[in-house]
Amino acid sequence: MDTQTEMSRARRGLLLAGGLIAAVGLIAAAGLWWYVFIRNPFNDARFLRGVWLTADNTKAKYARGPMAEDLRQNHLKVGMLRKDVRHLLGEPDNGRDEERQNVDRYYLGIWGYMSWEGDYLLIYYNKAGRVTSSEIIAP
Repeated sequence: MDTQTEMSRARRGLLLAGGLIAAVGLIAAAGLWWYVFIRNPFNDARFLRGVWLTADNTKAKYARGPMAEDLRQNHLKVGMLRKDVRHLLGEPDNGRDEERQNVDRYYLGIWGYMSWEGDYLLIYYNKAGRVTSSEIIAP
């Protein structure tokens, strides 16, 4: 076999390997997009204060989780006072550590595929007691 034929085969092999890597990357990106924007369990429902306040998170189906993103995006505002947040959401499920660290923690239920402890909405406050940010913790 001559050198040009061997080089041609090597190029084809590299192109095939590159194509396979690109295809796997594209499939992984599509899966991540699907999970974040379509299958995100925290953006399945509008926030309803009455449902939030009366949610019984001891049952198999948790009412708070599906409303969490709508709550964060449309109802929790940076600069809101902690007393106003607690009026909206009720008393948090805080331990002593959260109180000292200016954080309120609200239980959302168990939504993650690998979650054993449950998922939480965390709301962070500055020293003046105003919202600085929030996040959903889904271990």
